[in-house]
Amino acid sequence: MFRLVEFELVHWDYWQRVVVPLDASIVTIVGPNGSGKTTLLDALRTLFALECSKKRDYKRYVRRSDEEFALLRGLIDNERTPSGRHPFFPLLTDQVTIACRIERKGGDWARQYCICEGAQSLEEIAASGVWMGVQEFRRRLLDAGLSGAIAEVLSLEQGQTDKLCELNARALLDLVFQVFGDKQVVERYQEARQHQEATARELAGVGVEIEKLALRIEQLTIQVNRLNEWRAAVRYTWRNEVGITFSPFSITGSRNFNLYDGNGRPHSNGVLGQIDFTPWGNGKSPFGPRFNARVGVQYTLYGKFNGRHHNYDGEGANATDNNALRVFTWIAF
Repeated sequence: MFRLVEFELVHWDYWQRVVVPLDASIVTIVGPNGSGKTTLLDALRTLFALECSKKRDYKRYVRRSDEEFALLRGLIDNERTPSGRHPFFPLLTDQVTIACRIERKGGDWARQYCICEGAQSLEEIAASGVWMGVQEFRRRLLDAGLSGAIAEVLSLEQGQTDKLCELNARALLDLVFQVFGDKQVVERYQEARQHQEATARELAGVGVEIEKLALRIEQLTIQVNRLNEWRAAVRYTWRNEVGITFSPFSITGSRNFNLYDGNGRPHSNGVLGQIDFTPWGNGKSPFGPRFNARVGVQYTLYGKFNGRHHNYDGEGANATDNNALRVFTWIAF
């Protein structure tokens, strides 16, 4: 926001030419009724392209002066703000001058505005100023920091401030919010906070559901990764030296295409046969009673592999292709 340090009026109402110094933190305008307080404030509102009070407008004040034109000038502080930007950028001087020219055009009164670098007089502005329309001037003021909320403050009419003393604290705070345009922000904040709280509750509920789903997934994972194996064995040993083993087996489990080819099932079955010889099965080892050895041959025959007898992987492989012959020996001591 910027600061107005001087205000000049020419041919405004009954004032021919007046300069009002405003270079202070607080400026108070005091006077009895009819002394021109509202007239001065309406001139200030007109300088900022705002509407005058009640049913008045700028044309009323110009017509009463019996002149063909009126001029308003304001000297504005244009020093850098805390953000480092000049309010009236691209004008970089420490002060700028704004002016309003009101003159008769085609039987009616019209106003134009001007923004100039530095501190310029009305005569200098009239000689070299570049004038613009009301909408463009309002846009420039908005960019400089004259927000709608501040415009509302400048538009408060005489008598309205007296009513502020009759309001209770809540009503006064509500009025302040309305004037500064923050009530809607606060209402949106409250709505956003309520929405955030509702979302937090919803997320908490979702978290519980996620935990339940995680438990269910774990249970299903156990079921999906289930693998059962059944195996039996029949063995005959002759004189504790020669042994024959016959062992059928069967494997079942849950479907898993990432682990098993074809239909994704681990279902397999077959039979394992083994013949072995233990030379010192009767305990007559030349190396002592605790020493023994065994040699043998083991053959595994598959009838089904990964759920199929033939072409279990889709590439022509059969279950019997996994048959295996193993020759082994072991020594115990």
